[in-house]
Amino acid sequence: MPELEDLGLSNNALTGSIPLRVWSLSKLQILDLSTNNFTGDVVVDGNGMAAKSLTIIDISKNYKLTGSIPEAFGLLENLTTLYLYVNSFSSEIPASIAPLPSLSELVLDGNQFTRTLPEELGKHSGLGYVAVRDNALTGSIPEGLCARGQFIFLNADNNCLNGSIPVGLANCVTLQTLSLNNNQLASAIPEGWSSTGGGQITYLAASNNRLNGSIPSDLVNCDDEGRRRNKPPWKMPGMELLELSNNALTGSIPEALGLLENLVILSLSLNSFSGEIPTSIARLPSLWILQLNNNQLTGTLPAELGKHSYLGFVLVGNNALIGAILEGLCTGGQLFQLYANNNCLNGSIPSDLAFCYRSSPQRRGWGPKKTPPRRFSAPADVDVVLALFLPCSCLAATHQAPPQPAVGEAVLLLKIKSTWGDPPALAGWNASAEGTHCDWPLVRCDTAGRVRHLFLGSTGLAGPFPDAIGDLSALTYLDLSNNSILGAFPTVLYRCASIEYIDLSQNNFTGELPSDMGRSRLGESLTALFLDGNLFTGAIPPSLGSLTRLQRLHLSNNPFDRRRRAPGIVQEPLSLWVDTCSLVGEFPSSVLEMPELEVLALSNNTLTGRIPPRVWSLSKLQMLFLNANNFTGDVVVDGNGGMATKSLVAIDISENYKLTGSIPEAFGLLENLTYLILSFNNFSGEIPAFIARLPSLLELELNNNQFTGTLSAELGKHSDLGYVGVHDNALTGAIPEGLCARGQFSSLNADNNRFNGSIPVSLANCATLDTLSLNDNQLTGAFSEGLCTRGHFRILTAENNRLNGSIPSGLANYATLNKLSLSNNQLTGTIA
Repeated sequence: MPELEDLGLSNNALTGSIPLRVWSLSKLQILDLSTNNFTGDVVVDGNGMAAKSLTIIDISKNYKLTGSIPEAFGLLENLTTLYLYVNSFSSEIPASIAPLPSLSELVLDGNQFTRTLPEELGKHSGLGYVAVRDNALTGSIPEGLCARGQFIFLNADNNCLNGSIPVGLANCVTLQTLSLNNNQLASAIPEGWSSTGGGQITYLAASNNRLNGSIPSDLVNCDDEGRRRNKPPWKMPGMELLELSNNALTGSIPEALGLLENLVILSLSLNSFSGEIPTSIARLPSLWILQLNNNQLTGTLPAELGKHSYLGFVLVGNNALIGAILEGLCTGGQLFQLYANNNCLNGSIPSDLAFCYRSSPQRRGWGPKKTPPRRFSAPADVDVVLALFLPCSCLAATHQAPPQPAVGEAVLLLKIKSTWGDPPALAGWNASAEGTHCDWPLVRCDTAGRVRHLFLGSTGLAGPFPDAIGDLSALTYLDLSNNSILGAFPTVLYRCASIEYIDLSQNNFTGELPSDMGRSRLGESLTALFLDGNLFTGAIPPSLGSLTRLQRLHLSNNPFDRRRRAPGIVQEPLSLWVDTCSLVGEFPSSVLEMPELEVLALSNNTLTGRIPPRVWSLSKLQMLFLNANNFTGDVVVDGNGGMATKSLVAIDISENYKLTGSIPEAFGLLENLTYLILSFNNFSGEIPAFIARLPSLLELELNNNQFTGTLSAELGKHSDLGYVGVHDNALTGAIPEGLCARGQFSSLNADNNRFNGSIPVSLANCATLDTLSLNDNQLTGAFSEGLCTRGHFRILTAENNRLNGSIPSGLANYATLNKLSLSNNQLTGTIA
């Protein structure tokens, strides 16, 4: 086909090598062979690279493409996009790639590239995007990545890069994402961030390096020129993540971090920060994860912590904090983990922690000040984990007599430490230290001095699982989550006859789960097993059903064999997480025989057929996640049992694409329903009026369906509604006036409908409003002058309507507004 310009064969099961002659198609501009099973080296025909018109090459996710990048790619002067990620390419990245004059995106993640990044990268084209994570690259980060002033994204996680963070990146006006986790970067974080002026960066991560010095003041403070122009007193209001854990940073935590009002994750653990926790951090309105553990912090916990955002994780263990744990940490109702172990806290455990109710597992479309954006991973468990076991504390209900030494336990802990290469987090495990091993950080003993609990989550551990853990005969609680531990499932744990809680989630465990797991001694005691976020393969062993005491099983995000049907596992669980596990077949019938089940997550699999009506008869079910499968047909509530699941807090059946019919009337009985997510299906009919009267509803997502009729005028008047997504339907009528009636509303996306009338004045006056997206409707009238004069407004889009009048003058002074799109209306007047 000599005239061929665009060849797309992606997402098939093609095999063999990529033929040489494809590079001889002289008019070819786009080549997409991604997500197939091609193998071998990529070789250019001996006659040369004739396809010099190529602008896009995507041969990603073939897994077994090998060899080096062909030197002939350096002849492609029109090449803008080169995607080679998730293959087995090796050797160094050829220097000929860097001078390509049109290159804007270079994605080489998940290969075996070695040596250095080309020094000239970024100097010869408008380079915008470089992703090279999960390789074996060494050397320094090229200084000139932003030389042409268009660079926005660098992800170089999980390599062996050294040197410093280039000053050129700190000064890059367009930079939005800089992710350098798990390298060998040394020296201080560069100064010069204030010179960017644009404040574009939203994601800055450099954990697990060797960075030293303090956090630069200009990372968060605007420069003198900004102050002279009366700009707001913060540098990067759009920053959502700042992650600098496990370095050698010192000094105090800057008070100015409290001005990053969009900050969702602040992770500064495993450093040497000192001083007090700034009170301004407690007032961050979007904060969800606060990790400050393993530093040298003093003073008290800020009194306002938890009262201004929906905090999910607070990790402040292994510091020298004093004072009481104050009421209010769970004000937002989303607290999952509080780790305050090994401090000097006193007083009693706040009563509100005992009733802290959370209802937000892994989700999409979070409204601001509610829960994290899509790219931030959500917690694995729905139970708040309290680690308040403090040797120097006077906390009521945790004080106990000093333990007596148990022979050999200290030796075992030192063996464990040695297996992991004496990591910094375990520096306090020292035989010459005062006291006994029970006084060591991250350890809790019984009165006989036997180790009962090991709190080793998020401590930077790497390497194999220590056999010595299996010799801790009294161990009941083991948390190794969020580390880099590798190897097969540790069957040495079979020796721990009393173990109740095992959390190995978010590590690098591989291989098949042992077929005898359910027949081991774990069956006598284990109540919680968390294996999510690893690399386990093969089948889910049926013998797990023999773990008769197991109440919580989390297997999510493992590449289990996709040819296997969902097994009948676990007898009486409280929570069952088997999402993203390559399950096929119909809804597992065994689940319907679990009357105690509170949480069911089967999302991101390939399950087919109908959602069984009996699932609504599980009377204790609180959370149901069946999203991202292939379920079909109407959603029907069992006519016999009816809607017995009246405790439901969250329903997510989105992204099944072929669920049809109307929203069941029985959903109107769910007085505790907080999240209703039905997006990306084929539902039709009107949105029932009873939805608006649900007293606990916070988030309603009905995007991409075929709903008709109007939105109920009562929507927002009966609950603390925060988020409504109804884009891409056929809705008509007016936007409800009362969406912000309870003063909690933050986001409305109603694009691509047929709404008419004006934008409600009440939305313009809504102090909590963050996002208003109304593109492609039939709206008329003028903007209210009150729009965007207070609150945290960031996004206003209303393209392709019939709006008239002038643009509200208040928009010009609004600091956090980062997107304004009002094209194709009838607006007049001047632009302020």
